[in-house]
Amino acid sequence: MSKMGKREFLEALRCELAGLPASEADKSVAFIEEMIDDRIEDGSSEAEAVAALGGPSEVARSIVAELPPIPKAIAKSKTGSASVNWILAVALSPIWVTLALVAASAAFSVYVLIWALAFSVWLVSGGLLLGAPLGLIMFVYCVATGMPVVGVWQLGGGLLCFGLGVFCLFGAKRASVWFIEASRKYAAKIKSLFVKAPKSGRFDEKGAAHEG
Repeated sequence: MSKMGKREFLEALRCELAGLPASEADKSVAFIEEMIDDRIEDGSSEAEAVAALGGPSEVARSIVAELPPIPKAIAKSKTGSASVNWILAVALSPIWVTLALVAASAAFSVYVLIWALAFSVWLVSGGLLLGAPLGLIMFVYCVATGMPVVGVWQLGGGLLCFGLGVFCLFGAKRASVWFIEASRKYAAKIKSLFVKAPKSGRFDEKGAAHEG
């Protein structure tokens, strides 16, 4: 069981989290400090409150495990030295910048494709709905020029297209709902690669259990 005091534990934890961005590390350390203080307020000694969390390395691994994929990969590849991190970032920038641009372009292309498909469905529906007025115009023209049979065929074709357009219109509405939901989920998936979702993690569960 750890014999560390709170300050010593938090300093060790901060060292373990050296690979994280400073803001993320500060937030994580502040959260763990708050957990320790809560346990002390509930009657635990400082040593007991610290020991209940496990070692700094274990806590740091749990924090990193809850990060999104890309920040997690960056955190695991960090050297722990800010100077070395900057040198590596600059030296490897031709590689990671290119990969980031390719990934961003691919993500944007998929997003545009989803909305292009939605627009296409509505475009087809609108084109078919125009069949009725166009068929009526052709019918009047054909009757006026002495071709009533051709006019009837034109009117019938126009009404058929209009019926198909109405049918497609309902399909377009349902498809649009699906496309909107798909684009929302896709955007959320891309965001989840970089930003941690607001969900309860291991320490949130432990904190809730402690309060209970």
